[in-house]
Amino acid sequence: MFPFGLIVLVFQIPGCHSLKEKRGLLKSMVSNLRKVFNVSVAEVGYQDSWNMTVIACAMAGSDRVAVERSLQSIPEYCEEFFRSFLLIDQEIELF
Repeated sequence: MFPFGLIVLVFQIPGCHSLKEKRGLLKSMVSNLRKVFNVSVAEVGYQDSWNMTVIACAMAGSDRVAVERSLQSIPEYCEEFFRSFLLIDQEIELF
């Protein structure tokens, strides 16, 4: 069986003042995460809130350790490159 992993990240967006602004910021984040980590990404929570979001990233691979390592590096990447977002919580699940 091939390993599959999921990471769920909860962010606050303190400087954001509208849904339009939030969507612009999220578009950049989603695009970057897809490109850098080769993951599927979706906003799965707080879609109607302008200052909060929940992002889920999913990854499948042939090596469980590699999948886990890649998913574990996503929060640090987000904190480094997306300073508009404040990481509040994260959860990783491997299947």
